[in-house]
Amino acid sequence: MPKGIRLSAATLVERYGVPESVARHVERLNEAKVDVTEEVLRATAFDEGIARLLADPRVHSEAGSLTTERLQAIRDSLGLAGRARRLVVTPKRTWRTVGLRQSSPDEAPLLDESELPALTPQSVSTPARAAELEDLFTSEDVKRLKLSVLTSADSQERITAIRRMVLAPGTVGEKGAVLLGALTDRDPEVRLEAIKALVPLGLNPDIAREARLLVTGSERQQEGAAERLGRLAADSRPGEVSVLLTLIAGTLTGEVSDDVRRALVESVGPAAPVLAENPDQLAGAVSLLGEQLTDRPVVLARPVRRVLARLGQEAPDATSAALEAEIDRVPEAEARRVLLGAFGTLSVPVPNRPHLARRMTAEILAASEPETDCIAIANCLIRWGHTVADVLLDTLTEARRQQRIFLARILDQIAGRADCPDDTRERIARAFLDLLKTGTRTTQAALLDCETLSDRRLPEPLKSEIAAELIQHVHEFGGPRSVSVIEDMIGKLGPAAIGPMLEVATEGVRDRERNTAARMLGELIAQLPAADQEQADLAVRIIERCIRLLDGDFPDKDVLAASIGRMCTSQAMPADTVRRVARGLQVRVGKEPYSFGLLEGLGLLASSRDVELATRVDVAEALLRLLEVDLPEMQSKRFTGGEKTIFIAGNEAAAYTDMIPILLDGIRNVCTHSESVALRARLIDALIKKWREASSWRLVWGPGNTLKLAEVLGAIAVDPGTDRPAREKIAAALVGSADVLPVIRVLRPLLDRDQDSDRMGELAGRVADDLLARMARGSGDRIELDAAVTGCLATIAARRRLGPDEQAAKRRAAVIGVLYKALRNGAPGARDALQKIADSDALPEETRSEINARLARS
Repeated sequence: MPKGIRLSAATLVERYGVPESVARHVERLNEAKVDVTEEVLRATAFDEGIARLLADPRVHSEAGSLTTERLQAIRDSLGLAGRARRLVVTPKRTWRTVGLRQSSPDEAPLLDESELPALTPQSVSTPARAAELEDLFTSEDVKRLKLSVLTSADSQERITAIRRMVLAPGTVGEKGAVLLGALTDRDPEVRLEAIKALVPLGLNPDIAREARLLVTGSERQQEGAAERLGRLAADSRPGEVSVLLTLIAGTLTGEVSDDVRRALVESVGPAAPVLAENPDQLAGAVSLLGEQLTDRPVVLARPVRRVLARLGQEAPDATSAALEAEIDRVPEAEARRVLLGAFGTLSVPVPNRPHLARRMTAEILAASEPETDCIAIANCLIRWGHTVADVLLDTLTEARRQQRIFLARILDQIAGRADCPDDTRERIARAFLDLLKTGTRTTQAALLDCETLSDRRLPEPLKSEIAAELIQHVHEFGGPRSVSVIEDMIGKLGPAAIGPMLEVATEGVRDRERNTAARMLGELIAQLPAADQEQADLAVRIIERCIRLLDGDFPDKDVLAASIGRMCTSQAMPADTVRRVARGLQVRVGKEPYSFGLLEGLGLLASSRDVELATRVDVAEALLRLLEVDLPEMQSKRFTGGEKTIFIAGNEAAAYTDMIPILLDGIRNVCTHSESVALRARLIDALIKKWREASSWRLVWGPGNTLKLAEVLGAIAVDPGTDRPAREKIAAALVGSADVLPVIRVLRPLLDRDQDSDRMGELAGRVADDLLARMARGSGDRIELDAAVTGCLATIAARRRLGPDEQAAKRRAAVIGVLYKALRNGAPGARDALQKIADSDALPEETRSEINARLARS
């Protein structure tokens, strides 16, 4: 089948020597879905007749319905002769290709005989011997038969010519080449006759049978035939593969469903090993795929990529070359992008990648929605990694906003790869830093999501530059998420960010940036390891500078005080410095307006490994005293405007929203980091007392603080330093509120501990009984069976100890019954819950087998 060239006028002039005026006419024909073969294009340079014919206005005006007959009529009206008389029009679904046919069979055939090298002629019943056939068919007769098959306007005449050709003298190659051309005929009856005629020439009868179904079958039969042809292709000879490709191309020119079209494209894949042995055949297959992709890019993108991947596995170099050549001929951007993305499945040599990457980035720059249009291209570029990074960096500066963001994300993925060289990663980071300084706000926001800017492998001076720039954007991106992202990036930059943060905290001009810098100083100093004296000196120098700021002028001293406490958790901070800081913070509590920050700082400081027991006890007692203080009554002011009434809480609300969570976190830090059993027991008893008061509503803390207390108790209970009696005591306190989902979530890990504890087993049984009873009572007092409940029930049923044996068996059976029902209803977590129970050795083997069988059936 002739291959049309679809390029811009300038490219046609440069590549094929087409006169400029003719090139413009050809470009206009492309816009009307008419392309021209390479042979015709080259002929325009020296054949004025072909140039005049292609430039004729009637060819352009009738492009949508152009046929060989109409083109010949236009040629005759112009009085043209020579090679112009050999122009023919070949329909290709929505496109038409203008090419040259051979003027006589003495010239090279339209399809070379080498395309059918493996066909072996079978015996054909004829009415005469070979000598008699030569008398019946003169050489002129044979020439006319070939021309009739390929150019006759009458389909019946073409069919008759095919039948006579079977009997006419000639080689297998001569006849096969003409019949291959007939397989692409627009008339299915002609294609059917060509299939029949190929069998005596050696075509596999099984292929012929499936081919006939492609022509005459229903949609389901066509789809099945296409799939079977694919299986036959795997064992076909090269000549039969040529027939298959031509047959597929001919079928695809007709009106077939998308399912049949997909099956036909997929059928090319199994022939990959055979195609790999013949570069011309492989190029023809790639051209066929590209042509179909042009008409159906969405429908055929995946099957085309899969087939190209199979071809690439067998012949990577030939497939890459054919694919690149096909891209030159594809005018539709969507199809080009699919073909370019297919390079990601091929083994492309490193020297060839930059050239292809430039073509890919050109598509990205031209795409209106690169995030959706160029995903396959992006995946390919990321796969090639640092070998194409320079091409992307060169393109980054000239790209528009949306395309620039997309390219930056690709570069970010490349820089994050383990095989990316350090110098490439540094170039990418510097390019991002430049954009962060000069780009639009949208571009800057996108760069905040790039991990390259916070990569720990970057050089220390560059990390300091990045940190200094990031902190300047806190004011611009003031939203909580953006500030959190910036803080996370600065934290990853490590010690290199300490200098810029200290400078902004002490000398910055914007309050928001100074507060953020102070907070980040706490995190950065806390990361410092106990490496050497230099690290210790740095930590002491920074904390002393921050304490001076605390006594001087700083926008938010609560933030600064908390940060100072966080610094004390650093392994590089000397123990005597921690002790002095703890005393200084304690002295200020109650005397300064930033006492909440001081309390938070003390709570953080208490988690330091270098805090002496006496200091830890002092901090704990101070936090407990405040926890026992009677809280002020909530006051609010009411404002009425129009139909709305607004209540604004007074300043005393901060005691509920800020102070209580700070105290609870501080007590948890003291408890989980203290090696003193007595101190831990004292704090646990105090918290359990508060829990009983708050859960019974004798203490009005608000639901948020009550649940916070439950979480703190749960965290202390599962801490490795908490012994079994203390854990059982905490569980016993929480079990009474097992009707609240957040408490269930806290209880679940507790009830999974101490499998041999009778006390914990008894508590777990009580929780199971309570949950099952509440669910059985119905919607009035029902616990919703969500993932937290199913997980907790599974944890309980899987325990080794769950009360007396008989009672434990009943509880397990009841839980399993509820979870079976949950599994049928699709309740979240039901399958995982049953699997957890089935994995437990606490259940009889019979029960475990039954659960596994149920899970297998569901």
